[in-house]
Amino acid sequence: MTTDAQTIESTKNEFVRAKNGLLNIFAHTPDDRVNWSPAKTARTPVHLMVHAASAVRNLHHTMMGTPFPVPTPDEAEKYFRDEESHFSTREQALEKFTTACEDFEKWMDGLDAGQLDTEVKMPFNFGQMAIRNIMGFPAMHTQWHQAQLEYLQTIYGDMDWHMG
Repeated sequence: MTTDAQTIESTKNEFVRAKNGLLNIFAHTPDDRVNWSPAKTARTPVHLMVHAASAVRNLHHTMMGTPFPVPTPDEAEKYFRDEESHFSTREQALEKFTTACEDFEKWMDGLDAGQLDTEVKMPFNFGQMAIRNIMGFPAMHTQWHQAQLEYLQTIYGDMDWHMG
């Protein structure tokens, strides 16, 4: 049987793996491709990193009891796209992502097993959920964007898996 402390540790470890995977793929994105996308509606690699950072930050804040302020998914998309539009360099995106990740990891380090059943308000009127049920969301969301960035790389011809 897994203890709450083990659940916290394994959740943090999964987040660190997801974070490092996204950082690795982004590090292998050539400078001439960080602001490239295959379509006007597609995110660039810089925007994917900023979006991933925003998601980590917003999910972290949700777990700390601060509800996401945007009421609908459509409005959230506009909110995220507006935020992303202010970023254009690898350095800016890395700083935002790294800061969001460090803050979340520090919070996870201080998370007490007694807090896992604390219910928090979910975005978009999805009700309440216990922290234990949502603390893995930042890792999952980060992994989704790693996959998107890997796909963008195949579109411009980079077929290397960048595994080492």
